Amino acid sequence: MTEIKLENLPPEEIKNIQDYRIVLLDKNYERLADKVDAGFREVRESISSLRNELKADTDNIKLEMHNLVNSTLWKIPLLIVAMSTAWGVVKSFAIPLFN
Repeated sequence: MTEIKLENLPPEEIKNIQDYRIVLLDKNYERLADKVDAGFREVRESISSLRNELKADTDNIKLEMHNLVNSTLWKIPLLIVAMSTAWGVVKSFAIPLFN
């Protein structure tokens, strides 16, 4: 209703219309609040899911690094033994040739 028509109504009717508008505004507010809450809930769930995925990826990287280090560490002493053995072989064969 327009303001002109409201002026022609009795005060009780104007009060009823205002009360009805307040009820409609409350309902709209509740619907909007529910939508906002649902949106925040979705955002929180997405963040939680991404956090869990990131943690899983980080754990996988840690495991891969651990495996890489463990697979490399045992090769170092083996390489030292192989080099010293090779040097011993070279010394035993090459040095007599030059004497």
